[in-house]
Amino acid sequence: AVLAKMTNAQMSALTRDEISALSTKQVAAITTSQIKVLSPDQLRAFTQEQLKSISPDNMSVLTNTQLKALSELSASEISQLSGEELATYLNANPISGLGTGTVAGLTAGQLASLSSSQVASMSNAQIAALSTSALSVMDSDQFTGALKADQIRALTTAQAAALTGAALRGLDKKITFMTDADFAALSSEQLGQLSDPQLAILAPRQIALIDWKKLDGLAIDKLGAAQIGGLRALQIQHLSDDALKKITPAAIQGWNADQIKQLSTLQLERLNADQIGGIRPTSLPGLTTDAIAKLDTSDRKSTRLNSSHANISYAVFCLKK
Repeated sequence: AVLAKMTNAQMSALTRDEISALSTKQVAAITTSQIKVLSPDQLRAFTQEQLKSISPDNMSVLTNTQLKALSELSASEISQLSGEELATYLNANPISGLGTGTVAGLTAGQLASLSSSQVASMSNAQIAALSTSALSVMDSDQFTGALKADQIRALTTAQAAALTGAALRGLDKKITFMTDADFAALSSEQLGQLSDPQLAILAPRQIALIDWKKLDGLAIDKLGAAQIGGLRALQIQHLSDDALKKITPAAIQGWNADQIKQLSTLQLERLNADQIGGIRPTSLPGLTTDAIAKLDTSDRKSTRLNSSHANISYAVFCLKK
């Protein structure tokens, strides 16, 4: 109450000790006209807890000189600023000037409050310094959506593994800029969060990077024939029944003899007639007699007939004879 009655002259005469002794309630009650007369030296006297009590309105009236006085805030002090307060602070103190230690202390809420231009001005070293704890709870795509190609490549594998579904979708088609190591670090749950447009542009090389244990998380029915064609031996061997039945005949037609050979007799038995029709006749010589026997489509419904059906049926017929 006493502080509210102080004149601007009295405010400007406060010592550093007097300022640091103010309660957070008193700091919150400071008017815009009062805070405007505080000197940079007085502003430096505010403690971390006091800074949290400065209203956004008061932060917005500070001059560049006053704001620059706050640039001596420690990493822990900056981490306590609200997103709005941080945005005001960065108007006078470019984010590119923050040390990696300070950047490492930024919270998910603070990252989400950054403008596109602020994100774009961050160095690769600053990007690599972002904490996984902040990235793991960031429910906004605003930050990742503003990242440039080189910044995406600067992400560490730990950071990639910590990205939320919203953050991953925020990368949009720029997900192709992720390094192979980062993409391979994505979990089954993360892969399941990718949007259809993102799945559509994944390179066959990226599909091949996915550990077979994580493959069930991927919406395999959203992948094209060329992408399915990039599956490695282990991935094919461990395709679940659900994943296998989502692979189109056109995709199977793109598999070479070595890939077809990776299918177990149980997997071959579970292919529908159309999928079997997608197997190229040139792939048959690599199969065992037991495997070829599983390609009998006489008891499987088909929605189309092609030359592969005939060739495979003939191979099965010869085996039975």
